[in-house]
Amino acid sequence: MVKRVAVIGGGAAGLVATKTCLEEGLEPTCFDRRDSLGGLWVFDEKVQDNLSNCMWTTTMNTSKEIIAFSDFPMPKKFPNFIRSSHAEEYLQSYALNFNLDKFTRLSTEVVMIKRAEDFFTSGRWTVTSKNLKNGETMTEVFDGVMVCSGHHLEKHIPKLPGLDEFKGQIMHSHDYRKPLTLTGKRVLVVGLGNSGGDIASEVGLSTEVMLSTRRGAWVMERRGSRGLPWDIEMLTRFGSLVDKLLPLSLSQKLLAASFMAKLDHDLYSLTTTSMPKGVSGFLSDDLANRILCGRVHIRDDIKRFAESSVEFVDGTVEDVDVVILATGYHIRFPFIEKEGVDIKDNLMPLYKRVFLPDLEHQTLSFIGFFNVSGSLWQIFELQSRMAVYTLTGAIKLPSRRKMKEDIREMEKKRTQICPDSLRHSVAVAWFPFMEELAEVIGCKPNVWRLLLTDPKLGLKVLFGPVVGAHYRLHGPGQWSGARHSILTVMDRVYYPFNTRKVPSGLPQSIELLRRLLYPSTLQILAMYLFILMLLVLVFVV
Repeated sequence: MVKRVAVIGGGAAGLVATKTCLEEGLEPTCFDRRDSLGGLWVFDEKVQDNLSNCMWTTTMNTSKEIIAFSDFPMPKKFPNFIRSSHAEEYLQSYALNFNLDKFTRLSTEVVMIKRAEDFFTSGRWTVTSKNLKNGETMTEVFDGVMVCSGHHLEKHIPKLPGLDEFKGQIMHSHDYRKPLTLTGKRVLVVGLGNSGGDIASEVGLSTEVMLSTRRGAWVMERRGSRGLPWDIEMLTRFGSLVDKLLPLSLSQKLLAASFMAKLDHDLYSLTTTSMPKGVSGFLSDDLANRILCGRVHIRDDIKRFAESSVEFVDGTVEDVDVVILATGYHIRFPFIEKEGVDIKDNLMPLYKRVFLPDLEHQTLSFIGFFNVSGSLWQIFELQSRMAVYTLTGAIKLPSRRKMKEDIREMEKKRTQICPDSLRHSVAVAWFPFMEELAEVIGCKPNVWRLLLTDPKLGLKVLFGPVVGAHYRLHGPGQWSGARHSILTVMDRVYYPFNTRKVPSGLPQSIELLRRLLYPSTLQILAMYLFILMLLVLVFVV
């Protein structure tokens, strides 16, 4: 008998979960409140509570090759950093290509998930859903549930002294959709993260903005050396190997130094005491320019509000007309029985951020409940494969005790590099976490074997960017097109740049000087590794 699986959410996580179920012979039903697939990437000017949505101008922080699903490369015509409209187009093409729409119920809200009466023997769940068009409800029994609803639903409104007394306009970044014309208004954005930085930069085009931060942040651009996407050079297996060989403190300092070399964070009042590996930064191509031109002013934490002003902790008082709270979200699951999930301060005790270790049957999984400096979608896919392989019996999870030990170890690593905040409560290290998931699944690539058996591919896997196809080369879920996809990564990276025939004739000496004076990230990492090897040889000899 074919097992039925309820997938909650039709965004990137829900779509890849549905597709993975179909690959393994399961029968998925994907529920989504919206009337089209794509999740938060389907732009909608209408603001609805507990329904996330991107801004009109949202641009991905990871490039298309890094974020693409493992067996469905993005079109080469797409820019390297896609906008929300591209993301929507890609996800809907993905759904169409794999016939996922046939297994989806749109305009349908899941109102309750609870253990079935025979759960202790069967591991099954009852799912009650409501059709938002006609109001009809339906209760069904499923063999498994995959929660892919995202964690940008319930707004976090901080308890700031005097905020209730403030008479001006207050809004949360969740409700911000299109650039606001606020010419002449005195605007305060609270929170220096991805949303706060983007909104401040955007509003700063029409009026001056104050951007309040408690701890500062590391800011970097999407553009890396030679104008290539930052992650094409930085997110490589070789780079991770070098990083692993270095002490954590040294690795953190080297990364911080590289950020400071590109932008003096002290000069721009952005400096933070948190190290850059703890997801304590964000990408922005505009914020530094807005600060440089006097359109955005970085300010301290807030002490208190008054009716029409704000006082910062340094004693400065400024008049304010509009407050935009970019203060994050609470993780909540109002549709799951209270006994099912225990969440405190956004902390969820999940094995590999997927499974609750105390459940008698591992038939409830959570996909996408993490924060990371890197591609989210690759991890959505690996988590989905892990969850589905567990449902089919292809994977046997460790004992409850070992899963809890793993959770404690992951939490220990998180606290070593992350500040204490809601945003960082679900942070993981991108590449190490993917490798952990791949090892559980059995699809982790053997680079050294590849170097011997297929040197061309092995070199690409070692020195090229870590793309999803790395995890389709062998093991369960192997894809015959993985090799070609990996070998043609840079073709798709370069393609959108080729819009004009470039004249020849520049002296070769210019390129030689560039390589000498401005080495690439990969060359710098190779230099660090060489120095490290020399030091080892010196001390050993």
